[in-house]
Amino acid sequence: MPRSTSSTAYHPLMVALIWSFRVLLAGLFIFAAVGKIQVPHEFAAVIRKFHVLPRMLSNLPAMILPWVELLASLGLVTGVLRRASLAWITLLLAVFTLLFVRVMALGILVDCGCFGILQKYVPFLAGDVGFGTLSRNLVLLGLCAFLWFAPAIQARLSTRGAVAPDIHR
Repeated sequence: MPRSTSSTAYHPLMVALIWSFRVLLAGLFIFAAVGKIQVPHEFAAVIRKFHVLPRMLSNLPAMILPWVELLASLGLVTGVLRRASLAWITLLLAVFTLLFVRVMALGILVDCGCFGILQKYVPFLAGDVGFGTLSRNLVLLGLCAFLWFAPAIQARLSTRGAVAPDIHR
């Protein structure tokens, strides 16, 4: 059965923004995942410092979360289950952001552990949880929000009469 086409043409700026934001988010999450997949024991140690899970349970998310990040990133950039991938990335960012707020409120000094062993290559993106890492996550959540609402934004920018492929699927 053929796909139905939209009666709206995607504005070139929207196409560029959608693709740029998807590639940026996917690239960051792939980089973060690879850095944590290589040393799950170090990521488990970071998780323990957040004081959210019992020590015995910290290994499980350390082994699973980087793979979720990697698969969601690949889905976001390749188009395979793109909306589900965006949902996972949005959820992960929201949870990490809430954890950042929690440790900041409790005055716990902890390295974010966001990029695992690769954070030495991106010191401006890594470091202790604080307003910098919180701001970074809020900006990334803003990119996710844009991607979620891109079809509605596009509908307002669209021109009449043209047919365009559905690039948001």
